[in-house]
Amino acid sequence: MRVPRLVSSMQTWQATHSNTIEYIFRSTFEGKVDVGWNYSRISFIRGMWQTHSRAFAQRLGKPLPELAVKITAEPEKEGEQEKITAVVNMPTSKFKYVALEPPVIDTPQLRDMGEATPPLEWIGLHRDRLPEATHSVAIVTLMEVAKKVEDAY
Repeated sequence: MRVPRLVSSMQTWQATHSNTIEYIFRSTFEGKVDVGWNYSRISFIRGMWQTHSRAFAQRLGKPLPELAVKITAEPEKEGEQEKITAVVNMPTSKFKYVALEPPVIDTPQLRDMGEATPPLEWIGLHRDRLPEATHSVAIVTLMEVAKKVEDAY
């Protein structure tokens, strides 16, 4: 798998004691993604993971916590393509997000499919939630780390 360069930027503004985040978001790909989906490989890896998870949970004596990302795949049916779905469990945000301008979010294109590449929503990713996920997962986490470092010095 070869993924082209991804350039993302997000500018945010937040008034003191407010939970409203105003933002400008841009995400662009510079090229096409070179990837091949193969159901048998995905199925093999999923089986390995389930076996490992069961053994690890048994050793711990308790079930493992649910994963944040769950990927499912269905084999090809006659006349249909295989279906691969990713479900991302995002924690509920305490912020309200307001776009100051429409977000620019390029859809990656698969090298072999070009313009016929299905939209991100087909695999469970929601374009409209990308700015919120970027802020709540990346930016807030980095701000918390920076605050701890600042407090340490």
